[in-house]
Amino acid sequence: FKQKTAYEISACLVGSEMCIRDSTNGGQAKLDLMTSASGVNRATRIDFHNQGAGQWTLINDYQQDGGNKFDLRHGSELAIQAEPDGAVLLYENNTEKLKTKDYGIHVNGYITNYNQPAFYARAGSNRNGVSNSVMAFTHTHHNIGSHYNTSNYRFTAPKDGIYLFGGNPGYAESGQTLSTQIRINGGTRTEVQRVVQGNFPTHSQFGFCTSLSLSANDYVDLFQSGSTHQNGSYSHWFGYFLG
Repeated sequence: FKQKTAYEISACLVGSEMCIRDSTNGGQAKLDLMTSASGVNRATRIDFHNQGAGQWTLINDYQQDGGNKFDLRHGSELAIQAEPDGAVLLYENNTEKLKTKDYGIHVNGYITNYNQPAFYARAGSNRNGVSNSVMAFTHTHHNIGSHYNTSNYRFTAPKDGIYLFGGNPGYAESGQTLSTQIRINGGTRTEVQRVVQGNFPTHSQFGFCTSLSLSANDYVDLFQSGSTHQNGSYSHWFGYFLG
């Protein structure tokens, strides 16, 4: 528009309608501004039209009892709603899917994170007597973001946050003590597996799960200070960025 004009919508304009049309586009792009009243309540509505495309509508519904919400609609479908308490709601097919709360968000449905850093790595080969070394996991089922390295067996955190790790790294061997530690930047954070010599039958296995607070570029690996057997297909560990 060549000229911008400010319009004050007051009680004297309630029930009025104004249309702004773009004459350079064959008149097909236009904006309708309408006001209405019902008792002590007021509503302002703006319709956006453009060459027959689906119409977007913005509605401000003011109520004397303190309610004052905004709706954004596409045709007959509600898309976004802002409520008087500051909550924002997202809709799909007129069904609420997400709502902000003072403690976070409420989701009605599934949360899908296509690029959430995550990996699952398996041993790749059978190995006996794995001892005093970083445990090797040479093959991945998935490695979203490529943050796990199949050459040095490290996961490197792409961002600050809490990460979940778990798996079944190895089996107990006859007459051997198994001790698996999870490490951050080469330093042990905690022991995740321990089998004392003679306390479990050979090839006993059990898993672990733990969470770590990591900074961007911290790396995590598993270190075996006892002795263990790895099965190429079944011995594995995994990691996932929680947030």
